[in-house]
Amino acid sequence: MFSFLLNYIINMDINNQFLILNQKNLVTFQYLEEGLRMYISNAYEIIKNKLNGTIPFYYTYKDVEKDSLRKLISKFEKFNSNKKLIEKIKKLIPRRNKIAHNSFLFNFKEIDTNELSLKIEKMEKILEEGKSCMTLLRDELLIIEETLSSL
Repeated sequence: MFSFLLNYIINMDINNQFLILNQKNLVTFQYLEEGLRMYISNAYEIIKNKLNGTIPFYYTYKDVEKDSLRKLISKFEKFNSNKKLIEKIKKLIPRRNKIAHNSFLFNFKEIDTNELSLKIEKMEKILEEGKSCMTLLRDELLIIEETLSSL
């Protein structure tokens, strides 16, 4: 245990870099999920408005508020034709799950600096992919919000 703590202290800078990058990735995924929820709920609102009461349509934000990223993208692709964005998000799902489910445990494992550096490089790439998805999703949100406001 003492050697683990000593090693952790010695490598504190790289450990902190990993932790910060981990948090940035998790926040990016949360924003991505929320953006998908907003898009889907806007699509629901457009459908409801277009139906104009001819048949009941009661889907709202509440129907997607607890959905996972995998479920959200499955619903999103039924309302959006941006295949590039859809595929990019689908590729991120396993990476997101690995970060979300393993990063806490990683903090308690003894790991050498070289391995940590490799993990940091991978996480930086994932962060860039996540940001790219957010940019594309923002563009789609602007389009659907404009459509909704024009009704």
